[in-house]
Amino acid sequence: MLLERYRKVPVVKEFQASISEALEAAHLGLFHAAVSTLFPVIEGIIRECASSGGRSVGQGTQKLPGEIDEMIKFETTKGDSAAGERIGFSRSLNSFSQLLCSFKPADSQVIEI
Repeated sequence: MLLERYRKVPVVKEFQASISEALEAAHLGLFHAAVSTLFPVIEGIIRECASSGGRSVGQGTQKLPGEIDEMIKFETTKGDSAAGERIGFSRSLNSFSQLLCSFKPADSQVIEI
């Protein structure tokens, strides 16, 4: 059920196997495995969205927060029947952006989500 709606979204569809495995890991209580699986999925989706909009986020993750800001602006200004869902999605993207901005590769501590 959780995957059915995302199979219809072209940019998400290609990550279907990873999303399915992450959901299965979460249902088994393997939350670190689920999150670890979803991070590259989220990054890939953001990169695909940027690319489909004619933008590039380059290598690494430094430009991802800026792209997330663009996605938030786009999603919150649509004003259609899915506006409530888009606002929730945008809030989640904003939290992910803040996490990316605060993460330093040399950090070795566990990040509480």
